[in-house]
Amino acid sequence: PDWTSVAYGSVWVAVDEAGEVARIDPASNQVAATVEVGGHPCTGLAAGFGAVWSPSCTDNAIYRIDARTEKVEAVIEIPVFQSFSGEGPFGGITTGAAAVWTITEGKAGSFDVLARIDPRTDEVAATFPLGYPVGEPTFADGSIWVLAPEDDRVLRVDPRSGEVIAEVKGLAQPAFMAAGKDALWVLSGTWGEHPFGDGSVTRIDTATNAITARIRIDEIAGTASNIAVGEGFVWARTGRTVLVKIDPSTNEIVERVDEPRGAGGVEIGFGSLWLSDFTTDHVWRVAI
Repeated sequence: PDWTSVAYGSVWVAVDEAGEVARIDPASNQVAATVEVGGHPCTGLAAGFGAVWSPSCTDNAIYRIDARTEKVEAVIEIPVFQSFSGEGPFGGITTGAAAVWTITEGKAGSFDVLARIDPRTDEVAATFPLGYPVGEPTFADGSIWVLAPEDDRVLRVDPRSGEVIAEVKGLAQPAFMAAGKDALWVLSGTWGEHPFGDGSVTRIDTATNAITARIRIDEIAGTASNIAVGEGFVWARTGRTVLVKIDPSTNEIVERVDEPRGAGGVEIGFGSLWLSDFTTDHVWRVAI
């Protein structure tokens, strides 16, 4: 288990080696259904338009799962970044501005294109070259934000024109981000042959596009696992620190679990944190 999404009264989890998305019932803490989605569901999981959207790295496709029937109702063929290659935390998928957004391959073979999928037709409606290898599209404050990890920046994209309307520079290998509290929270980390992440969370004001805080998590940077915002706090995971809790009113860490156990995602829902752990094949529910 890796990527998670809380939606439609359930917790949805991409299960890599099984090639499926599992639906967990929070009332029973049991897997209530599984949906086959092709090989290696990867790079993210998104909810919107009555569906859960799961990219498949081996199929080069996005599977649309009807949340009510728990059936695949469409398969959109599109090049998907091979996240198991170890080259970086690229790819990703999100919903917002009446569309589904993902990162796909450009003409030169680099994953530097933002794709807009129309949920009414289940087709790629537009593609926008961004000029950098990018990943982790996130909707916030009327824009689509994407990371450019190798170029240490975040791009703000107009969802109508596909134009890059702002660049936030000065980040150290940004890997994951989440939106909340009128800000973007960007988790930095290392991967593969890219050792220059600084093990921090950077806060970006979405009104001014300015960096307003940087919070160090790990003294020695490790891999980034994921980050989420909810229940009044920011929650982040790395390969060295299983969980930190950040108070956005002070930009300080108020609680941490240093035990270096597991790696995976973090989501908030039903009064709990949901931590996927692909190293031990568990999803942990932690009461908030």
